[in-house]
Amino acid sequence: MGAHRHDRQRPAPLTDETRPHVLRLMVDGCTDAARASRRGISTRTVAGRLKKVGDLLGSNSRAQLAYLTAKSGLLDDATASACACDRPS
Repeated sequence: MGAHRHDRQRPAPLTDETRPHVLRLMVDGCTDAARASRRGISTRTVAGRLKKVGDLLGSNSRAQLAYLTAKSGLLDDATASACACDRPS
């Protein structure tokens, strides 16, 4: 029972407030850095959340994850991101 032990339970995939926004930004084509910057989280957090969703949906790549996410209806209730990522106009 060390002092660094975390007793809080992690949220189930797709239940926290940030995850749908991160997914929407991925589907819109934003980079991990742009997703992290827009949500105020680290790129490592973005990658971890996308991996969890990828595992849940059974995807083997980011492209497949974006497709499966868009087709799954997971983002139907998420607000549109109006993604103005770091892409040139």
